Amino acid sequence: MKKQYFVLLISVLCVIPLRIHAETARGVFGIPTVESVEPSAYIEKLIRAEINTVFVPPDSKTVKWFSKHGFKVCVSVNCFGGKNRVVYEIWR
Repeated sequence: MKKQYFVLLISVLCVIPLRIHAETARGVFGIPTVESVEPSAYIEKLIRAEINTVFVPPDSKTVKWFSKHGFKVCVSVNCFGGKNRVVYEIWR
């Protein structure tokens, strides 16, 4: 009986974790809107650096552009106040 538990323990600790694979998120904060800077100017640098996540301002065109090109998109907001009224209205 102890041998069966030992085999089960080894299976759980060694075999099963080999099948689990977590993707590493590599992100960049401070991406400008697509209207202020053309993304094609720096997209190659992001790809070479293996960036898969971008933090962008709350602009729908920017979110759609990066989503369409395969990036995970996070909307960055100023949690300390600031002058961005759009973000204030979203959180209000």
